[in-house]
Amino acid sequence: MGDIFAVFQIALSYVSDITEGTERRTVGIAFVELFVGIGTLLGGVIAGYLIQSVGYIWTLSIATIVKCANLVNILLLPSTIPPTKTPWSIKETIGSLKESFQFYYSRQFAGTRWKYNLSLAIFIIVNMATIGRDAPVFGFGLFLGPVTVRAIMSVETPSNKQGALYGGLAAIQTVFTYFGAMVFNAIYKNTVQTNKRIFLIVIIALLIVALILSAVMYMKSRSRSKKYAIPSKEIYIKSTENTKGY
Repeated sequence: MGDIFAVFQIALSYVSDITEGTERRTVGIAFVELFVGIGTLLGGVIAGYLIQSVGYIWTLSIATIVKCANLVNILLLPSTIPPTKTPWSIKETIGSLKESFQFYYSRQFAGTRWKYNLSLAIFIIVNMATIGRDAPVFGFGLFLGPVTVRAIMSVETPSNKQGALYGGLAAIQTVFTYFGAMVFNAIYKNTVQTNKRIFLIVIIALLIVALILSAVMYMKSRSRSKKYAIPSKEIYIKSTENTKGY
């Protein structure tokens, strides 16, 4: 399952590199998420028919061929960064890991760090509550949460740090998706005999917390933007972390 998250984040990083930090990037991210959903749906349907028609062995063989073809497709994509002849060292690897999480603690992002941290909290909650998200009634809209959070964080992030951002989100998504599954499986196992709805109530409570955090982020973003009127014109000033010395 880990390769799914890796390929997904690679696609998001690539889209962010080849698009501008405007609405185009948001639309590109949305299309990636859309086709992930379509692929998930078609994959389940096709796999079911193949298992019924040719059995498990041939189905797994076809899935392996598709994965290999996808790998070849990734290798054929042109690179978005200049090539380097310097091999990576352990120090550079650790530095890359630090870059993936610098948005949440570094002074460089002091002005927008609050938005990164709120977005991260929402992202973690939504990924923990993934149980049932593919169901047509209960969780069909939960996939919009990660899409929106990624779009918000991408717009706030410089173009040369998009890969670091998505690399960190990939690790966080993998960890908390499986952690959430473990937690809710344990809750359901221990409460199914007394009340089958307890684990659903916990999921709903988490989503309400995410909704409240989203509202806080929206209102705080609005309060940090002000309009100043001048007799002949109107100037719109958006406060950022770089407005030092004012």
